[in-house]
Amino acid sequence: MAALLASPPARTAQAVLRTLLPLLVGVSLCAGAEAGKGGLRPCADEGVIQAQWLAALNAVRAQGAHCSAGDPAIAQAPELHWAPELADGARYLAEDLAAHDRVAHTDSADRDFEERVRATGYPFRAAGENVAAGQADFNRTLRAWLASPSHCRTMMRSRYTEVGLACFERSGSSYGRYWVAHFGQPQEDVRRGSPLQEDTVHP
Repeated sequence: MAALLASPPARTAQAVLRTLLPLLVGVSLCAGAEAGKGGLRPCADEGVIQAQWLAALNAVRAQGAHCSAGDPAIAQAPELHWAPELADGARYLAEDLAAHDRVAHTDSADRDFEERVRATGYPFRAAGENVAAGQADFNRTLRAWLASPSHCRTMMRSRYTEVGLACFERSGSSYGRYWVAHFGQPQEDVRRGSPLQEDTVHP
């Protein structure tokens, strides 16, 4: 599945999620975030991500969505809760993508989503990953995911109950900001390395 890109420098704003704008104004301005090598830094503080971004995502799930003409409308999806392991995985990939100026569902070591989510130690029954790049803020990222049938289905999947979100930016990179969301349905006991059932991982 191709990751979502906002073609630089022009970006098209859609009329979706306008009710969420008050929640997101100024969220992704990176105020107070320290730049690392090459201007690499997170787009927002962890507290902002857990509070405002998570609230915005849950508002989308509460509203429901119609991901594609061939799918039935999703009336509502359950509220997502923050999972530190999923956040660690999302943060790792967002930083890796920004550092290497690439957008993909594999990292710079060519590990796919399943390998990476298992490496975090997150015990899951199901897990999914959304990636985007170039969007100026989280509101626009949500719009882009809603507009893509496959990303919309992942974001609205009712079996997911937990999430981790991340964004990194790097000055001089092709897209500026690199966004990652990791979704999961946890379970108490998972034997690492056991075969996954079909439809368990959705990158």
